[in-house]
Amino acid sequence: MTPKDMSKKPQIALYTLGCRANQFDSESVMAQFKQQGYERTSEFSSADVHVVNTCTVTNPGDAKSRQVIKKILKMNSGKVIVTGCSAQQDAKALAELGVDLVVDNANKDELYQHFLNHSHTPVVTSSIRHLDKIKNTPIENFGEKARAHLKIQDGCNQYCSYCIIPFVRGRSRSLPPHSVLEQLQKLIQNGYQEIVLTGIHVGYYNSEDLSLSQILSQILEMPGNFRIRISSIEPLEIDEAMLALFRKYPKKLCRHLHIAIQSGSDAILSEMKRRYDKAYLKKLFSSLYQLDPLFGIGLDVIVGFPGETEEQFQETLTFIKNNPVSYGHVFRFSPKKGTPAAKYPHSVSGKIKKERSEVLRQLIAQQQSQFLNKMAESTQEVIPETATSGCTANYTHVRLNNISPDAIGKILTVKLKKQITQNKNDKFPSIEATII
Repeated sequence: MTPKDMSKKPQIALYTLGCRANQFDSESVMAQFKQQGYERTSEFSSADVHVVNTCTVTNPGDAKSRQVIKKILKMNSGKVIVTGCSAQQDAKALAELGVDLVVDNANKDELYQHFLNHSHTPVVTSSIRHLDKIKNTPIENFGEKARAHLKIQDGCNQYCSYCIIPFVRGRSRSLPPHSVLEQLQKLIQNGYQEIVLTGIHVGYYNSEDLSLSQILSQILEMPGNFRIRISSIEPLEIDEAMLALFRKYPKKLCRHLHIAIQSGSDAILSEMKRRYDKAYLKKLFSSLYQLDPLFGIGLDVIVGFPGETEEQFQETLTFIKNNPVSYGHVFRFSPKKGTPAAKYPHSVSGKIKKERSEVLRQLIAQQQSQFLNKMAESTQEVIPETATSGCTANYTHVRLNNISPDAIGKILTVKLKKQITQNKNDKFPSIEATII
């Protein structure tokens, strides 16, 4: 080995599946390895270490996690570490794929130390239900991304009938307020002008008797040119105090919420063990619309829940059609082993689930198109994520002319046009814009 080779830093590649909380966790793992002299390299490269942060919220998520692991193993290069929610749910099955180390969520915060000892302990698992604190894992940058995520909460106490998350993430626990403010300050100092507050159930934030709205109020009082976005949230957690903050800080608090409604049928919501009805949802959506007709409202919806009739599906369609929706994600119900709904009778056929999901996606696409048309000719603040694309505060995707690399991640004022485009690989349609 030449002196040049000996001086080369070891490389690590990260593969993150699933939610924004997982994205933060991956950056936490990256920080552990960076402290030991590792540097990040691109996915599916010849890295010295490959870390796969898995997702198990749906069966397709599990399948995709295994596909990524198998693809890396075929490369036959470097150590392969698997962590995340699938590792918490079924570490043994993942270890049998032939990876070097499996570390579950309960032990992810010490992943590097387990990596040092992996020849002695190739599978590291323990119960996650005993955890009552969230570890402070300072992250000063967020890879190459234009926005940063800050996980202020982890775990869930809700136990919806279809959801495995409480079993793989543990009880709800929150980052202390002083840690939240310190980490935000570091991210702001490092130039991030959009920070997403995230968690497994971010609306459950409760530390030192501060609720989400109360810690959010302290955050928004911080000086600096930045904006805050709230990640996916439950309907019951959008309270009057939060609505007041949207009114008080129209620039600093992004007028966008991604709301997991899951159904527009009261009967199905009851079977799901959700704690609201569609009358509550209608009132909530009306409040957001009255606050701002261009408030970005995203949805998560499940179709084909056991026992869902055609009439109940039509209720969901009617609800979405009659309420202000700017985009949405549609999921076909997939029974998760270990959840009550996996044993529910009257399953809906795969054919019907596929048909219903297509109908609902088409409806949401129409709603999104109407929303974008309302946005046309308006002036908006955009944060470019690449030289040709960015995102407004209300989560409208914008297509830009080639901008300077120095402008990526910085707040720009743009004038939206009427042209709406969507390329083959685009997740969402984009509206054309010019910088003012």
